Amino acid sequence: MELKEIKQLIVVGNGFDLQCGLKSQYEDFFNDIFKIEKIKKEYSLLQMKQKLIEDIQDNPTAQNLNEAFYKCLNGEEKYEKDGKLSTWDIIFLALFICSKEEKPTLLWRDVETVIYFITTWWLIEKPKSNAKWKDDLINGRVDNLYEYEEDFEKYLTEWNRIKEGFDYKNEKIFETIIETVLKEKNEVDILEDLNTFENEFATYINKQTGTEKENQIKEKNYWLNVTHLFDKLSAVDSKKRADEKVNIDILNFNYSLDERAISYIKDNVNDPRLFDINSWTNIHGIAAYKDQTAIKKINNLHGVTKQQNFFKLPAPIFGIDNHDIIQKNEDMDDPRIIFTKPFRLMDNHVNIIRSKKFQDDINIITFYGHSLASADYSYFESIFDQYDIFHSNVKLEFYYYRGNSEEEARRNERDVMKKVVKLLTSYGLTLKNEHGENIINKMMLEQRLAIVRSPE
Repeated sequence: MELKEIKQLIVVGNGFDLQCGLKSQYEDFFNDIFKIEKIKKEYSLLQMKQKLIEDIQDNPTAQNLNEAFYKCLNGEEKYEKDGKLSTWDIIFLALFICSKEEKPTLLWRDVETVIYFITTWWLIEKPKSNAKWKDDLINGRVDNLYEYEEDFEKYLTEWNRIKEGFDYKNEKIFETIIETVLKEKNEVDILEDLNTFENEFATYINKQTGTEKENQIKEKNYWLNVTHLFDKLSAVDSKKRADEKVNIDILNFNYSLDERAISYIKDNVNDPRLFDINSWTNIHGIAAYKDQTAIKKINNLHGVTKQQNFFKLPAPIFGIDNHDIIQKNEDMDDPRIIFTKPFRLMDNHVNIIRSKKFQDDINIITFYGHSLASADYSYFESIFDQYDIFHSNVKLEFYYYRGNSEEEARRNERDVMKKVVKLLTSYGLTLKNEHGENIINKMMLEQRLAIVRSPE
């Protein structure tokens, strides 16, 4: 019997890795690099913050913060043996100690917002030392954004958001630390520092996943969880339908899992006859980009067998949204452009590990564990355009985390609904000569839009 083929694109974000057992949130990463568990054996986090502030408040430089941190971590007598925090480590540590909450969840949750704020302040706003907004900013008089140039609005909004988490007494300390850690650095220097920070994150992820699934219990469990979840997300339920098969394109926004997993997943799903993977894309690079086993295996998958011909794997990247930068700067001389996702994607040569493109026709697009943040709208708009979701029969489904209770599940469902409304409304407004603002109503009437609870 010839099987009917269902074509599916699955978009996965960090929620996918969390569901599969990885500690892949930025907060987990910062807890690791700042050795928070070790520090908590001697101090509470509040005591640690107070101690660091006291140690540097008379001269709050990046160097003094680095020294104070290691003395706090290992004791006064062991400081000489310790290393040096990277530039972006210093920035995020400064955010931590200057925050008014014991756990700086807000400030550590959104790395790319912090990158936007720091690069905007240092590269754009700081040089304009005579601008009225700077005095107002320092003295807390930023109340009416309309008084400032449109180009500053997002920056000022983000600064107010960050400042909400600060102890007001520590704002000047934070500013001085940033000034000293970035002293005399231009955009290229700061980007190189960001590369170092990205490598730290890659190392952290690799510590959890390992390189050889057969020899790593943690990774074996992770790969099994990944396989189980992809099987559940596939558009074909082998237990209910035996006349359909699914061919999947995977767009992965995570750094952890790469195309080495394809054969493992295909071999271990519930019914391999009904499950295939057409393509795999790690759009923001992979954590194992320096791992020799990964380099060899991925090159081999692409038909490159001689070591001297091996291509480099794309490193993990953190990028900022380009819309508020490029669209408002017609001369294209904005130094922040090299931090935007489009620039970083090209610079990272991410397509070198893409052996296949997405299928030309698709039946269903599935989103799982992605924040649907506006910084990634450009990707989704391109996908929606490619498959003409306004006119075609393509179905969209968005999963939400089921949580530990019905009340939590309902909150998560509503949160995803709000994000979907924002995403699709934004996309609809880009459609010319169409009633794009009605795209949600149209897709609901046509039964092509679903909000789905995460499988168990």
